[in-house]
Amino acid sequence: FPSHDTPVERSQSCRQTVIASLHEISLIGRGFTHALLLIEDGSYLAGFVADVVNPANLQKSLGHPITEAITASGQTIYIPA
Repeated sequence: FPSHDTPVERSQSCRQTVIASLHEISLIGRGFTHALLLIEDGSYLAGFVADVVNPANLQKSLGHPITEAITASGQTIYIPA
């Protein structure tokens, strides 16, 4: 198998699906295409990472203020406010 950077890239080359439960929100942007955010009231937000993952939705899911930052390399990260 060719060398790939992320589990998502490896799964795509093998036609597999990766489901991950992330508790470190800074990892969300590392190759994942979709997100499922669970809300305390039993509802959820689901869809493409670009559509679902943002500070307002993360705050709804985590119950804590979240802020967005851009790293020197241009990667968007989310951190507790």
